Amino acid sequence: STQSTSNPTKPPREKMIRIPPLNPRATVPLAVLSYSFCSGSLVLVNKLILHYLPYPSLVITFQLWAALLFIQVAEAFHAIDVDPIRWSCVKPYLAY
Repeated sequence: STQSTSNPTKPPREKMIRIPPLNPRATVPLAVLSYSFCSGSLVLVNKLILHYLPYPSLVITFQLWAALLFIQVAEAFHAIDVDPIRWSCVKPYLAY
């Protein structure tokens, strides 16, 4: 077994969900399209939300919490490997 010794509570990598690798020529275009779709969607959704709920700080706070929840759930199902949360990374976002 190749279990990591850095965090004994994490499952070994072979227990994680595996997605078959993409063709290397398709990886970059797919990444660009995915990023463009997500970025454009977020801009449009934010404009729509702020039209009905004119509180930008509340919207960004909700989005950050939703992203944190998504990441924690994905880690709980061993779909992704996540570094531990560090205060130095969290602190700048508390101003929102």
